Amino acid sequence: METIEAEVRQFGTQTNIIVWEGIPWGGATTLSPESLSLDNFLAIVRAVGTPILYLDPDGSATAFAANGVVHVFATPAERVRLTGGDSADDDEVFLDENDEPSAGSVAIRVGGSGDYNDPYYDWQSGNKVSGRVRDAVDALVADDRFNGYRSGHVVAEYVAELDADEAEAVERVARRVFDESVGKQLDHRATQLVQSLVKDPLYDPLAWGPEIHSFVDERVEGEDPRLFERIERALSTYAYESGARTKAERELAKRAEAILVALSPSERDRLGFSSKNAAKMQVLAPHLEREPGSRAERLAKEVARLEQERFGLPREERYATAARHLQACGMKRAEVSRRLAISNSILERIVATHRRDVELASDDPIRIDLAPDIFLSRDSG
Repeated sequence: METIEAEVRQFGTQTNIIVWEGIPWGGATTLSPESLSLDNFLAIVRAVGTPILYLDPDGSATAFAANGVVHVFATPAERVRLTGGDSADDDEVFLDENDEPSAGSVAIRVGGSGDYNDPYYDWQSGNKVSGRVRDAVDALVADDRFNGYRSGHVVAEYVAELDADEAEAVERVARRVFDESVGKQLDHRATQLVQSLVKDPLYDPLAWGPEIHSFVDERVEGEDPRLFERIERALSTYAYESGARTKAERELAKRAEAILVALSPSERDRLGFSSKNAAKMQVLAPHLEREPGSRAERLAKEVARLEQERFGLPREERYATAARHLQACGMKRAEVSRRLAISNSILERIVATHRRDVELASDDPIRIDLAPDIFLSRDSG
């Protein structure tokens, strides 16, 4: 059976639109015309700015809601099922809850205007824009500051003389015209650049936010500024779809495991009690010398996570036990904190949390490095 699930999910990922499982049938619903392609339907979704894209569980239809109406795109087979085989020229078909053609509460309206595929078609008014509205759209799309969205300050310059409805139409239609013209060119160029960027030795499939922005900014020069966000998004999509991110995650986990095993018990304890990234990096510095900055930080976080998962509880029990013994020997809390090399706040927490003493091994770094005078003298006594 033909499905559109893959295309819809990919679109959702690329545009940060939530893909919701299931379509909310039961209210005013309109079925897109047969002449409308899925690409054009998704372009309308982008232009409308909807935060949610609905997807039928079997992948046969997708939809978005606007102004109280659910707009549906269906595969040819699903379209036949929904309409009972009626052509797109029919004004409307009523379906009951069993999807059999009859009088019912759900009206599936099938549009038939050929203008629907025209990027200048305004879905809300049902007509192509013209006159000063179209002039404003063309001027806005030609402005190299306009990127199809989040350009409110630029849009305002072109709609100042228009009324509210016209201004909204300009923004809606300009997004679609941009996507169908300049946007496609930018997307194509971004795809070309990504092919070379992913071959860069310093490309990191796990990079995101400022990291990936810096990576792109240092390597792409003399290009349209509107390309950069598209390149970053395309790199993210490539990382997921190519499997590069999954591979990098496995390699990171394997490397973090090796570092954790290589740590001495003393280093491991210091790492576990380090609350700030800088402190973690300092402890692990000898093991991260050959790692690039961003990868080193990720490794430090992963090693710290593994330490906490495997050694966190016994570590805190050991140090709580030692703290009680040191205080029993007459040390004040501040001195205990200094001798055990942990903050006073951490000391208070672990002592209050772990009230049962545990046995300290003969090679425990607390015995050997931190308080040998106390524990060795006690043992000998």
